[in-house]
Amino acid sequence: MALRDIPKHGVHKNDIGGSVEGYRNLSQFGNAWVAEHGIVRGKARVSGNAIVRSNAEVFGHARIKGNAIVYGRAKVYDHAQVKGSAEIYCQASVSQHAKVKDRAYVHGDALLYGNCIVSGNSLIRENARICDMAVVHDSDISGDTTIRNDAHVVGRRIRDKIIFN
Repeated sequence: MALRDIPKHGVHKNDIGGSVEGYRNLSQFGNAWVAEHGIVRGKARVSGNAIVRSNAEVFGHARIKGNAIVYGRAKVYDHAQVKGSAEIYCQASVSQHAKVKDRAYVHGDALLYGNCIVSGNSLIRENARICDMAVVHDSDISGDTTIRNDAHVVGRRIRDKIIFN
């Protein structure tokens, strides 16, 4: 239940939100909110102006912060971080120590794991896999593409390829 109004998310005091396991899952500073069947549990935390909603799950030690949005049936877990104005949605999964930041979008059945970083205006979609120590910046990655090991992809559009370094 909202303890105060959060105009950024259209929330009024006493509105019923999603599910949080404990008070530490949702920062009381800023405009963070868990709404509409969103779930945050374990030692995961939502802070800043971030929102988790619409059947999304955040758990483990994951962090959602800044203006980030996680929704749909997306999952963010382990020690993963989503920050800036990044969005994770549909059935996308971000796990282990993966980081998504800036204005990156991850959706469809995309998987990000390992210590990968997705940043800038990147779009990761469909069945794309970004893993290991890979870095993707300002790129559109789609189809059955896998980017792994310590590959760096900057400013490219890639579909249905395997890239590793």
